Amino acid sequence: MTLSATNSAGTGSATLTLTIALATPVITSATTASGTVGSAFSYQIAATNAPTSYGATGLPAGLSVSTTTGLISGTPSASGTSTVTPSATNSAGTGSATLTLTIALATPAITSATTASGTVGSAFSYQIAATNAPASYGATGLPAGLSVSTTAGLISGTPTAGRDSTVTLSATNSAGTGSATLTLTIERKGRREVPATSNSSGLSVVQPLNTVTHLFCTPQIIPAGSQATCELRVAATSEPTSIQVTSSSEQVKTPSVVLTRANQTHLTFQVAADPAAGGQLATITAMAGTSTAQETIQLQASSGPVLTVPNAQTARLGKTLRFTVSAVDPHELPVQLSASDVPAGASFDAASGLFEWIPSASQSGKYKVVFRATNSVGQSSSAEITVNVSSGVPSVASGLLACSPGALASLNGSGFAEPRAALSDPSGQSMVLGNTKVKINDQYVPVLAASDARVTFLCPALDPDTPLAATVETDTGISEPLRATMRTATPMILSLDGSGQSQGVITFAEKTDLAMGRNYQVPAHPAQPGDEILIWASGLGVPSEVSAGTVLVEVGGVAAKVESVRAVPGYAGLSTIQACVPAVMDFGDAVPVQVRVNTLGGKQLNSNQVTMAVEPVSQ
Repeated sequence: MTLSATNSAGTGSATLTLTIALATPVITSATTASGTVGSAFSYQIAATNAPTSYGATGLPAGLSVSTTTGLISGTPSASGTSTVTPSATNSAGTGSATLTLTIALATPAITSATTASGTVGSAFSYQIAATNAPASYGATGLPAGLSVSTTAGLISGTPTAGRDSTVTLSATNSAGTGSATLTLTIERKGRREVPATSNSSGLSVVQPLNTVTHLFCTPQIIPAGSQATCELRVAATSEPTSIQVTSSSEQVKTPSVVLTRANQTHLTFQVAADPAAGGQLATITAMAGTSTAQETIQLQASSGPVLTVPNAQTARLGKTLRFTVSAVDPHELPVQLSASDVPAGASFDAASGLFEWIPSASQSGKYKVVFRATNSVGQSSSAEITVNVSSGVPSVASGLLACSPGALASLNGSGFAEPRAALSDPSGQSMVLGNTKVKINDQYVPVLAASDARVTFLCPALDPDTPLAATVETDTGISEPLRATMRTATPMILSLDGSGQSQGVITFAEKTDLAMGRNYQVPAHPAQPGDEILIWASGLGVPSEVSAGTVLVEVGGVAAKVESVRAVPGYAGLSTIQACVPAVMDFGDAVPVQVRVNTLGGKQLNSNQVTMAVEPVSQ
């Protein structure tokens, strides 16, 4: 800029350099804002003096700010009031303000079933389920004999009259009330409608009931993750009948088919609810031909998130350990994962649930990591995972080694195989399984299964009372020996879960079904007195000396007739004991079974005790 001044003598001038600076930004946008959990939210930071960047601290979960545009956006996952500090920056500095941001719960939405049924004179229950943490519940239009708990949302009672009712369900929180319509059918006791069909003249006729007559499940209200026992009444027939079983909910599992025996009039089966199941009604239907029977059970959802974590983990020094945890909320609320007591150098990604760790050379030992899942209303669940870190050199735990000629035996410890490996060759042809070997008295023996913590092998044919020294070898080293003495026999019945207790591996002589309660997981049905069963066992003595005369079987404390003992082709060390189920006094899904072996020396050796399912003949 040129400045000048003039008089009679002339004009003088000079140059002036003038600098105009920006003022610090001033926030001009609203100082309050509100949003709703689960709904998209946006708020634009506005400011004077041409900001070049923006910021915001104290934002609630689910929201973030664009530093270039100043837009705060996202979907809030938790309710509450937050004090947010929005800011705007230019070359002169940063201006800030206070924003009071209130995130409210959304109005509840009813998620439970829209239809339900009951019977006059029989106890009835229905759980109202809704999203967004209701504080109270309601129901109008209920039939006589039923009422609703306004705090728990459970409709219960004993209906006194048969009719169809249109019930209005409601759930209320601080945001308002959500409602839905429930069609509730109460039938008169002893009556059940059968689908109508048309005859050749076009007239509608009702098909008579033929096979399935009634279905009852107990308990009728079950927590998520538990089971109910359903009893099915059927008309006796001279031939077995196949009955289809279905559930109206994918979160309630049933056996797809149950089979009646000749002249059987009732049977039982198990239904299981998923641990993450939401509160709902599930209708179980049994159908044979045109006849059906139904029962409704009520599922009670977990009060908080359901956390899924792996079992105890094994890690090797210098090698990556990786696993994932997950969680769901049965009320469909947002869930946040977190971890505590995380070892140095390990990481946990809360968004994906991925845990990763490469233990350093100095980190051998046992670590306990706690994982937690928290929903948007503050309810949480936690689980602890133990991580064992070692160099990988095999180590045999002190304990009992039970070995007899040709029997299966196991060693427990660590470092027997790579972490999370599960190797198996039941044929007995593998002296090395993966990189795992077992040596008994300087003699390698067949390895049948190997994991990090357990190895199963075939005992050598040594004389009873021979001293034994068992070691495990891998590429990383050799364990210290575990010492024992060879026995005459080590009778053991296999169990379904490998524990040596609970449900035994006991099948039928004529089919592969387990003698177990009917369930959705494996083909199974209870045995009846007179059935021929196969008890899968090992350690019955020197194979050439084992016979039906040296083995005794008890079912429910009653001696069972042993028909034969045979080696199982393709399964080293295993035999099946064929026996006839005796006339036991106790029935159910957990009838005890035990084997006894008579040795040549006159001793009687007992096996472990397992269970099987037994039901009366022609129920």
